[in-house]
Amino acid sequence: MTEAIVTGVIGIVLLAAGIAMRIFVSRRRFYRRNVAGLEEFRNYSSSVVVSAGERLLSIVGCALAIIGFLMAAGGTINVITH
Repeated sequence: MTEAIVTGVIGIVLLAAGIAMRIFVSRRRFYRRNVAGLEEFRNYSSSVVVSAGERLLSIVGCALAIIGFLMAAGGTINVITH
């Protein structure tokens, strides 16, 4: 019973972390846009590094959210059935 509760809590924390990462990346992209809706960077290397880092962070955030949801759902189902 306690393992299921711990799994559920860890799942919720991972889900929250994944959502927070996605919001962080989206917020940075939003504030980097100009009036025309295009993202502005200081130079080319900055655009490459920032874009790649944000893409990686976004993918990790999605993975954490999915894993967290599955862990939270599995922990909840385990608590209900036992």
